[in-house]
Amino acid sequence: MIPTIKNHPLFKNKFYLFPYISIMFGVLIYFFFRSNNLILFKWFNIIFPMSEIEPVREFTLILTPYLPDWFLFSLPDGLWMFSFVCFIFSIWGNKLNFNTIFWVILVLLISISHEFGQLFNYFPGTFDIYDIAFYLLGVLIPILLFTNLKLSFKFKNYEKLF
Repeated sequence: MIPTIKNHPLFKNKFYLFPYISIMFGVLIYFFFRSNNLILFKWFNIIFPMSEIEPVREFTLILTPYLPDWFLFSLPDGLWMFSFVCFIFSIWGNKLNFNTIFWVILVLLISISHEFGQLFNYFPGTFDIYDIAFYLLGVLIPILLFTNLKLSFKFKNYEKLF
């Protein structure tokens, strides 16, 4: 058999790209549309000189007022949670078991606790209920994708599967 990228064990998991794509999309939202006072830009400055990044940002920052707040502030949180959950599932063979449940719930509780910590001024930042909603979506969507979970609802004598 001729070795190909599809045969490589790393790529046998059909969800191998989800964590990387979602994390990159979240980073790009920060990169193109958020303030350069964030710590992420200190990390960028190590890899790319800011003098080369700023011309691109000058073009994209013009669009920022036209984008909804949930896109700028909450979607990256949900994407990072989505990425984490996909990564955890890929480690444990795309199965919902004790290990996946433990790590997903632990990180979800830490994330939500951090958000409430912002509400009570324990952590810097602004509490946003949309952040919590996107955290929950970031957990729920991979669970539905990885587990083939079917939600069923019964209405009198009629059963509908989603």
